[in-house]
This record gives sequence, C-alpha cells and structure tokens, in this order.
Amino acid sequence: MNDAPAERAVPSPSNGDLQGLQAFIKQALINTSKAFVAPTVVGALLPAPYRSLAFVPAGAALAHQRLHPGPQRFDPALSRDENLVAAGIGFSPFLLLLPLHAKFAHLDNAMGQKIRSVWVRATGILRGPLGRWLQQYPVNFVFVRATAQLGASALGASMAFSHVTATSGSRYCVTNHAPNHQPTNQKTAQAMAAGAAFFTVPAALGMPQIRSRVPGLRHMGPIGTTAFVTASLIAAALGTIVHVHPSPNESVTSD
Repeated sequence: MNDAPAERAVPSPSNGDLQGLQAFIKQALINTSKAFVAPTVVGALLPAPYRSLAFVPAGAALAHQRLHPGPQRFDPALSRDENLVAAGIGFSPFLLLLPLHAKFAHLDNAMGQKIRSVWVRATGILRGPLGRWLQQYPVNFVFVRATAQLGASALGASMAFSHVTATSGSRYCVTNHAPNHQPTNQKTAQAMAAGAAFFTVPAALGMPQIRSRVPGLRHMGPIGTTAFVTASLIAAALGTIVHVHPSPNESVTSD
C-alpha cells in the first residue's frame, strides 16, 4: 500500500489568473466611474471655487460599494487588514497620476485646442442660454481628470491584484458564498453618511477660499495643491473602508 500523501491538484495560474485580473480591473473601472468620474463630470457644472464639493457624494458612493460588493470576489475571502492593504496599494497611483491633470488640463496645447474645438462645435448646434452655458463647460479639465482617474484605477487594480494573489493565494472569481446577511437600509444610509463625512475634509481643502486660510497651503502651486488634496482623498477613502465593516465574503476593489 502506498502511504504517500496524495498530491493536490494545482489549477493552472495562467488562464484563470488572467481572467481574474481582467474581471478585477473591469470592476475597478466601473466603481471608479460611479464613485469618482461621475462626480467629476457633475461637479464641473458648479462654479469653479465649489467643484470639490462633488467629493462628498463620491464618499457616499464608495461606502455603498463597499457594503454591496458584486458576485465576483476573492476566494478565500480577505481579512479586513488584507482589504485595507490592498485598497491602499490600489489607490496609490492616484497620488501620482491625478496631479498631472493640474499640469495639462489648462495648458493651451494642441490636444487641448482640439478637444475644446470639438466641444464648441458639438454644443454650438444648441441655441440660446443652454448652448452658451454648455460652451463654458470646462471640458478640458473634466476629460483630463477623468482619464487620469480611470488610468490610475486600472494601474492600481493591477497592483492590488498582484499583491493579493501573491501574498494570500486567493483567486478572484464568481463565488457561491452568500453573505451572512444583507445590509439593512439603515446600515447602508449610515455607511453612506459616514463616507460623505470622511470626504468632507478633502472637499473643503479643494475649495480655494478655505485652502487659503490654511498655513502652508495658500502659496502652494497647482501640482502641489492637487497632490495634497489627492492625498487627503486617499486618506478619506481608506477611512471609509475601515469604518464600513466588510461582510465576511466582501470583495476588495481598490476604487
């Protein structure tokens, strides 16, 4: 009789991991579009000094996403600490890429002129106050910032996925594990309110009339200001993730 232990079948990492990575990046881009790109697009409709107020609903949207993950998640489930570390890794590219929009969004370069020209022609078919109002929409700012957000999301998701699969051995896949309980409407509302509260700080720091009263920030240039506000956004996002208690089978999505 052969008493040697049976070898465990090890799934091929190439195909499964590639599909998991693609699904993880896709979900991160969807989450980023809902929580950050949409507020950026809508916030640009506000007067320039108040556009950062769009961060507040972004915090609420992030908290909602953390409470209601999709069917695809890491299996075995990650602990809260593992979720937090992976989220921090996933958010880190935002600190590098978002400040770039402060350098390029307002430059009078060929790409900026082309984007502006296309926008003016597209909105020029509308007559009256609506057309004139849309032509004042800061399309360069929105386009460059949204592109940076999505690029940072994809890069961060790739980094977080590589970290999780290398350190925990979890696989990102569709699981049949149902959460122990669905969050109640009250818990969801409380979590969204907490997320909005966390993001109130970067929203305030993004307003020049408030930032000018903070020592050390009033004379900071556009790139430094954007980097500082982005760092406060990352801190607010991580604070939201810590505060919103994940379900045992929650997926970690960096954005």
